[in-house]
Amino acid sequence: MIYFVTASKDASIYSLYTPLNTGLDEILTVSKHYSRFGERDNARTFIQFDIENVPLYVTASSATLHLNLIEPEELAVSYSIYGYPVSESWEMGRGKQLPENIATDGINWDNQSEVNLNIEAAQTFTYVGADINMDILSIYEYWKTSDNYGIRLSHTSSAESSSLDYGVLRYYSKETNTIFQPLIKLEWDDSQFITGSLTALTDSQIIVRSKELRDNYREGNKVKIKIIGRSLYPTKTFTNAFSYSDIKYLPQTSYYGVRDEITKVNLIDFSNYTKISCDANGNYINLDTSNFPKNRVYRLLFKIVRNGISEFIEDDLTFIVK
Repeated sequence: MIYFVTASKDASIYSLYTPLNTGLDEILTVSKHYSRFGERDNARTFIQFDIENVPLYVTASSATLHLNLIEPEELAVSYSIYGYPVSESWEMGRGKQLPENIATDGINWDNQSEVNLNIEAAQTFTYVGADINMDILSIYEYWKTSDNYGIRLSHTSSAESSSLDYGVLRYYSKETNTIFQPLIKLEWDDSQFITGSLTALTDSQIIVRSKELRDNYREGNKVKIKIIGRSLYPTKTFTNAFSYSDIKYLPQTSYYGVRDEITKVNLIDFSNYTKISCDANGNYINLDTSNFPKNRVYRLLFKIVRNGISEFIEDDLTFIVK
């Protein structure tokens, strides 16, 4: 199952503009580069996620930080981004990058909070500028037992002080008007597979549908949605009727995903945390719409793996989160 946690505050700080606050900027930056005048500029990003509101039923075995990349500049062949838990409170502020009047009422390079260097997360990139999908489970577990002041994303101190240029990475912040705000994806396997007296769906061509999917859900709903797998070409029975009423179960290696229909970006990808469950009444999924971007159209997707071959199925199974 998947549960999203969105950012409560974020800001980037810059060594070349030490008093600058960017709490209301739509961009977050991590960088180590030199300007055309030979000036070194390091940028670090601070983000806080209030995990205190995560429900008790969320028993995450995976915690991944997601930031969407906008525009990389002059990247090194290989580089790493590091995450450290912040050990002091900080204020987001009301500034933006390079405004007419620089705001200094929040976190900046001069007053930045310290971090705990004993706990570290990292992601390495080679020949590519890409979104951050960083495993931060160790930091998430630390937050649950210690004060949570968020995470700092940066290069290492030694990399920042070196003569090498790692380029500029810019990501969407929580102030973005898009769906790509920073978030933590908490995942765990809540599936069960109890087939009871049901028989397996073994037809070579199948469809997957749901009679229980509603047109819309409220953000924060936790719902159980029945999933029905059927033969694409059912045979007639002795009653001369097609066997649409027979409930058969999908393979245990069946998964669901959720796609945003405007951007065509998967909000939930197929994984071992999105297995389709089964009980005596048939297949189903558990879906938690907490922190889904609102007023968006989403589509349910399915992946069925049989004999090592993956089959991807999508039908008109759309819904809106309000």
